[in-house]
Amino acid sequence: MQRFIEQFLNELQSSYFRQWQNTLATDSQTALEVSNASGDDEVKMVTKLCETLNDKGRGQMRLYANKIHGRRSMVKFANGENAIVTREMADMVVISLATISNRIVFEKFAFIQNKKEQSAGKWDIEQSQLYLLHRVCL
Repeated sequence: MQRFIEQFLNELQSSYFRQWQNTLATDSQTALEVSNASGDDEVKMVTKLCETLNDKGRGQMRLYANKIHGRRSMVKFANGENAIVTREMADMVVISLATISNRIVFEKFAFIQNKKEQSAGKWDIEQSQLYLLHRVCL
């Protein structure tokens, strides 16, 4: 395992990895820009972003992205004002995996709540949902 971690850290510092990382970021930004220019709503934009990210990899590392928008990601929690509320935890989840001989040696989950600007400088952000992401999901 120590050897894997050393190789992984070396890979993260390589110019090839940074190039792959930058390409992935550029592809994601392009997918969002094209989707937005097409007038897609937030759900369609998340779908296209997941399609862009899904099954991307480098070496032993792979990314998997899945839209979990809506009822599938509803959770109940105390919102900090002593009230129990139900809100959507995330629009998408990104799973990062690193394997050796088909055995997972590293995994990371990122729950992402996507928001689309309603109009110039106007965002519709549910405060309880923001509380969930900021306080509960740490």
